[in-house]
Parts: sequence; structure tokens; C-alpha cells
Amino acid sequence: SAFQLVDPNDFRALYEQLRQINSEMMLLITLGKSGALTFYQGKAEKVPPLSTAVVNTTGAGDACLGGMMAGLVHGYPFQKGRDDLSYGETELISAVELGTLCAGIAVGFEDSIARFVTSENLEGYIQEKGWNTKWQF
Repeated sequence: SAFQLVDPNDFRALYEQLRQINSEMMLLITLGKSGALTFYQGKAEKVPPLSTAVVNTTGAGDACLGGMMAGLVHGYPFQKGRDDLSYGETELISAVELGTLCAGIAVGFEDSIARFVTSENLEGYIQEKGWNTKWQF
């Protein structure tokens, strides 16, 4: 898959430059159907994409960023601490995983406004897939 072709070292130089400005810099790089990369406290982490039928990608980045920010506000860690090979492989705990879930739901609809990304839909999707999480909505 394209996700496996992404090398975090390609973006490490950018992260290191930004980190010189702010040592607590959190960097999220969205890669569309290839998932995302995160850098924080000197660590790189791959976040796999949500496997879903894509109808319209307009607004997916906004949904991802909104979900990630909501996760951070709720106190979820920015990074998970491991690279999963597939979304939901291990317990969903990070803010970026929440953002990825929001983006994955958003691309399944024609609307460019992610109005279908609601706490009820998030909870339902997680239950439907049988994923483990301690997220509270």
C-alpha cells in the first residue's frame, strides 16, 4: 500500500527545523489515503488511514484537524506511542487517531462540510467496527 511507502525521515528535517523554534512542537502531516505522520518530542509515528469508501475528499483535512484538536482538548495524547499497521489494530487513544476517524467518516459523504461527524456517529462507527477505546464523547 502507499502507506508503507511513506518514510518519516523525509519529513524529519522539517520537523527538526520547527523544533528549534519550539521544542514542544507537535507536527501532523496528513497524507490522504496513506494516513498521516506525526512528530513530537523527537519521535515520528505513522498513523494508518481509515479504510472506507471515498465519496468526496473536500474538507477531510479540516475534519482531521478538528478531530485532533478536540482530542487534545479532551486530554488525549497527541501520539499513540506505536505504529499500527491498520487503523484500530490496537486501542484507539491518540488525538490524531480521533482526527483520522473524523476525516474517514467525512470522506464518505458528498458534503464538503463534515456535518455527519458527530459524537453519535463516531461512537456508532467504533462499536460497529469492534474497536477498543476509552474516548469519551
